[in-house]
Amino acid sequence: MRIRRRIVWGLLLLVVLGVGGAIGGFYAAGYRAYVIHTGSMEPTLMPGDLIIDRPADGEYQVGDIITFRHGPTADLVTHRITQITANGVHTKGDANRTADVWTIPEPYVEGVVRWHAPGLGFAVVFLKQPTGLVSIGLMLIALVLLWQMFFPSETDFVGSTGDAAASSDDDEDDDRSATETNTILDDEDGDRDDATDVDEAPDGHVAAVLEVVGAGT
Repeated sequence: MRIRRRIVWGLLLLVVLGVGGAIGGFYAAGYRAYVIHTGSMEPTLMPGDLIIDRPADGEYQVGDIITFRHGPTADLVTHRITQITANGVHTKGDANRTADVWTIPEPYVEGVVRWHAPGLGFAVVFLKQPTGLVSIGLMLIALVLLWQMFFPSETDFVGSTGDAAASSDDDEDDDRSATETNTILDDEDGDRDDATDVDEAPDGHVAAVLEVVGAGT
């Protein structure tokens, strides 16, 4: 049991380290994750989808979906490239009837969409909230309790067995003491009965006994 527990915990640790290492490696390489908030890119990208962008580095073409800012302090937008000119990039949302009015300079292009996960953005947004962190903590506690329930440690098992054995020994000692007490009481009752028989014997019988003893001496 203990070996199996160590193997499972070791595998979980490897998974956590592997996932953490992969995320750290992608982040260091310039990959970024974003959540789609509006429906301007439907049906390609839906609200709540999670997208992963690779670094742009000027390597994009017409038809690519990019994440960009249309001003120094503007919010991020994810639209499709419709035209590339010397002045910058022109974009349009797939669900929009007209193209965007702005021209995006190359430095404002944050990344090019490489992957997307439908609906996963909702989970990311939830986990960024305080309630999401509390939920993670409660989930971890529940997992630990379930683990202890279905995979009890050898110490707990041995302790329970030892308590049961000790209880059984105590019961046997009590039974043995009771038996000895009953035997003693039976002996005392027997002695009392013998004495009662002698005292209550007829005078003739007692005299006969005395005569026999006297004859012997």
